[in-house]
Amino acid sequence: MKNYMKAVVHALAVLLYRRDEAMEIVAEEPLHVMKVSDRAELRRQVDAIAELLRVTPYPTVEAIVNSNEIAAREYGVGVENPLTLWDLHQLKELDDEGFIDGLIANLS
Repeated sequence: MKNYMKAVVHALAVLLYRRDEAMEIVAEEPLHVMKVSDRAELRRQVDAIAELLRVTPYPTVEAIVNSNEIAAREYGVGVENPLTLWDLHQLKELDDEGFIDGLIANLS
């Protein structure tokens, strides 16, 4: 699971710090899957998505609240501590080890 989290963080970092390289990757199979034929439109869509992302994908307060509300609506009960719905230990471990900061420094 830790390697998966590293891959996700690395993909986010490439998208945010090396957009042209990310666009070359996206211009292959994802371009066809997204049914986009114009590279300018693809860039616009990728830029719109990237604006919402961070390299460290910790949930926002809004995401935590929304998850708790969905859990309450779907299962009839909210949780006392909404963070119990989130398992952040792998991400925190990578962050604490300096993996994320090192990756950002390497790609910037």
